[in-house]
Amino acid sequence: MRFRRPALALSSTATLLFAACAHDPPVIECGLLGNHLDLCAEELARGNLDKAEAHCDMGLEFSPQHPELRANRGVIALMRNDTATAKRHLRLAIKLNPDHPQAHLNLGFTYFKEGDPESARKRFSQALSLKPDLLDARQGLGLALMKLGRREEARKELTTVRDAAPDNANFHRTLGMLDYQEQNLEGARQNLDKAAQLAPENPLAWQELGSVLMKQRRFSEAEAAFHRCLRLQEAPAECQTGLEQARRAAEP
Repeated sequence: MRFRRPALALSSTATLLFAACAHDPPVIECGLLGNHLDLCAEELARGNLDKAEAHCDMGLEFSPQHPELRANRGVIALMRNDTATAKRHLRLAIKLNPDHPQAHLNLGFTYFKEGDPESARKRFSQALSLKPDLLDARQGLGLALMKLGRREEARKELTTVRDAAPDNANFHRTLGMLDYQEQNLEGARQNLDKAAQLAPENPLAWQELGSVLMKQRRFSEAEAAFHRCLRLQEAPAECQTGLEQARRAAEP
């Protein structure tokens, strides 16, 4: 199961920025810090990791103890799959500001990526204690519980997330994956079909839907799902394989 892009630590509030600039560096450098902080977050949101890193690093030259810059620097490393660097920056961000929900959230993503669901669970839970409506943290908690075999608890969290944001394809997809693990094929089909309808540009949604339809022996529908997958960019190879299998299975 893939996470969505890690949550960004957005530009700090005026209070945080004032605190970072209250003494040294001087006022002109305080303005530069604010610019780099904003530009780092903006470039990160666009997926321009090199530019985001450059602005974060320049901001950290002015204020190496700034929690928002540290948190964003951790997100950049996480998006590059450099989990060691991500952990270093995110842990420092939390040390500087223990009440930073996005830093806890992204550290949870990092642990999950490293195959440590228990440490991930603790961080997602901490993020939720700080911000109960942080849906990405609740989804992460559900995924960590799935990995830990605590499926009843996972279902509670993932259902809460889906119901809170019914138009979010990723939340339907996550719950569909849990249904599939529990051999609830009809539940999986319904959730994955909804995910595919909400995000028709996502080839993985069609591939997963096609796989469930094959399990249900609904071969013509599976063929259509795999065909939709193959029409999209970056379609996984499993879609071509699935299409061929569905066509053979549908033959009289």
